[in-house]
Amino acid sequence: MEDIKLRSDIEKSLDALSIPIRIAPDSSTIIEHIESRFGCTNLRAWWEGFSSKAKQSISCSDGNGFLLLHEIVQENVSKYFDENELLFFIAESNTPVFLLSLKEIVALIGEMYYFEYYIIPSSLDWIVCENDHNEIIFSDII
Repeated sequence: MEDIKLRSDIEKSLDALSIPIRIAPDSSTIIEHIESRFGCTNLRAWWEGFSSKAKQSISCSDGNGFLLLHEIVQENVSKYFDENELLFFIAESNTPVFLLSLKEIVALIGEMYYFEYYIIPSSLDWIVCENDHNEIIFSDII
């Protein structure tokens, strides 16, 4: 069942930031592809499925790990990463798959209360998340 409150809070924050609300047309299919690609079967804690094989994991006890997202993605994907590319953004609960740029994601997370989230490009080449232990975890294809 969809987490209506979290979805509503995300949409209100996007609106407050003047960021368009873009939702992927078939969220459930996208989630199935992500689970298959990264060996994750529990949406609540996907990171448990790939954290032991992670390319990079950074502990951010100050709760501001999201401010490192651009650096982490750029360092692990490409120094020429296009921060305007639309990425899949998935909140910890059963919310739809939002389509946001990395710049928009950083702004959104900075505007909201804490929740676990996942960021994945449409190519499904990598995944980055912030878990409930204030760790930013990056992994490429497992």
